[in-house]
Amino acid sequence: MSTEKRILVVSQDNHFINIVGKNLIRQSYQVKSTKAQDEELMRVLNETEPNLTILDTPLVSMNGIRQLIGIRGILNTPIMMLSTEGAKADTVRTLSVSSCSQPLIKPITFEQLISQINNLLSKN
Repeated sequence: MSTEKRILVVSQDNHFINIVGKNLIRQSYQVKSTKAQDEELMRVLNETEPNLTILDTPLVSMNGIRQLIGIRGILNTPIMMLSTEGAKADTVRTLSVSSCSQPLIKPITFEQLISQINNLLSKN
């Protein structure tokens, strides 16, 4: 994979950020991780200009929907949503605001995650 592909990982979970970040770097991606939200997240997006954003934020609180709409307002690149089991409403909400993929349901393996990432990035 090309080292010029930049992935922004947005999550409130330090463990998730560390594990996913390290594994993506091993796959030769440039990785930026953040816990930022709202205006700070928009600043990070503008600075990073990612080829793909992984958004690991619960949508149930509507904060994730706000973030998704904000990201979509700045970038037209793929957004990968991660959701928890049983959050079926997340799928409908996510697709209704033009996310590029159906939410992946956690827990997922890294192999599943990287396969989806590679698939999304190969389209862009």
